Amino acid sequence: MAYNKYPKIRITNNQAGFVILDTTEEHLKVYVKNFEFAKDFRAERGWDAPQFNSTHQAYFLFMYNA
Repeated sequence: MAYNKYPKIRITNNQAGFVILDTTEEHLKVYVKNFEFAKDFRAERGWDAPQFNSTHQAYFLFMYNA
């Protein structure tokens, strides 16, 4: 894979345990199964600890608004 062509934020299933995308016309929410990855990802950005989402059985990583 040409990883140098990808944007700065790269999340793989190997890192995250699984990546779950929750999409609507207004937003894209990203969740991951691996708590340690979510905790480190959010801490590197100065964000609060990840919250567990019981619907997706995964940890909230970030949201992108359209």
